[in-house]
Amino acid sequence: YPEQFTPNSKRIVTLQGEAYFEVTKDKNSPFIVNTNDVAIEVLGTTFNVSSYLEDTFTSCVLVEGSVKLSEINNEKNTILLTPNEKSIWQKGSKSFNVTKVNPNYYTSWIRGELVFKDTPFSIIAKKIERYYDVKITNKNHHLEQQIFTGTIKIKESTVTDILEVFKIDTNFKYQKTENNFIILNE
Repeated sequence: YPEQFTPNSKRIVTLQGEAYFEVTKDKNSPFIVNTNDVAIEVLGTTFNVSSYLEDTFTSCVLVEGSVKLSEINNEKNTILLTPNEKSIWQKGSKSFNVTKVNPNYYTSWIRGELVFKDTPFSIIAKKIERYYDVKITNKNHHLEQQIFTGTIKIKESTVTDILEVFKIDTNFKYQKTENNFIILNE
């Protein structure tokens, strides 16, 4: 994004990945976040967006204020979010699904934490991969079915530390080669 936006024009950024925004309301200069398939128009707000190329969805969690989400190729396909709502845009069905959420679970990463509540290991592993820039291959079917609740202090922990904690609950072995962790059955 530019260091400074042109006054009285749209403030447009393009996102691939995850970002947390705190945007000041300016009717003369709307703030728009473009992902691959979704445009998010901000009406003065705080929100989190996750849109990775390898994912089949784009999610937006509204902390405060208001946002309008629109399909880029069909602006009639639009929804408005209110605080504590999460929208998931499914690329395949081209539809938005809105649920009530606790935004702290989705914005904890900006405070140096990953917070999970009733979350499958596969989703936790994906977050760990993205934060630590590693690859986790899980070949343990029991672990894949496990649901976890907890907090990871990402600046104070290594991937090895985190896997050792998961081993307390579910027995498994893992192998590490460079930036790749392979989780095996015990």
